Amino acid sequence: MGITTPGSSNFNEMVSPIIPINMMGGKGQYDDFIAVYENFMPSAVCNDIISFYDEWKEQAVKQHMSSDLRSRHAFDNYEESMTGSHQFSQGELGRFDYSIMLETLNHTLTARINQYLQSGVNDYCAQYNALGGTPLTSWNVKFQETPAGGGYHVYHYERGSWSETARELVWMIYLNEDFEGGETEFLYQKRRIKPSTGTLVIWPAGFTHTHKGNLVLDGTKYVVTGWYYKQPV
Repeated sequence: MGITTPGSSNFNEMVSPIIPINMMGGKGQYDDFIAVYENFMPSAVCNDIISFYDEWKEQAVKQHMSSDLRSRHAFDNYEESMTGSHQFSQGELGRFDYSIMLETLNHTLTARINQYLQSGVNDYCAQYNALGGTPLTSWNVKFQETPAGGGYHVYHYERGSWSETARELVWMIYLNEDFEGGETEFLYQKRRIKPSTGTLVIWPAGFTHTHKGNLVLDGTKYVVTGWYYKQPV
């Protein structure tokens, strides 16, 4: 699989039309403004994304770039994160994962993801039609690898700082399910979503949907995630 650079001259040729929602898993399951679309993105596409990342990470390790992939909340010692012996002062587990911004590394895969994603977001906005008049835009596709012992274990929300105030919606697509744990847990809704391959989840970015990623107990969890922002009018 080739690695496409941001400057690729044929980027526009790679962007395909939005795939209708009835050609995927169908309309979402809606509860407390959380939409879950099961079997939404084909497993073949999910596997292609993981394969690209594995290939890219292998090159990054060879070029001594792997430390740049770690979350800014990562533990200093991986073994401590695995055992849970390293905790924040408030006694909560912190965060350990690896991530890359896919849109800067592979335009082809980014375009394929957006074929599916845009259809889901359109359906979400139709379900909650107050969003219909809100111009939204998205430019981030963040790939995350969470090994056993990892995850973002502190409750948080996606509009938690001044720089994030334009975030309106959050989306996440689970790329695999061959691991234990790693559920997405929403605090006030008292709800856990169990990852399954190709499932898309969309929810509001505000404090009402404070959430965390539960500990991955065994295996490795892969997701792509990002945000939809309010456009200035």
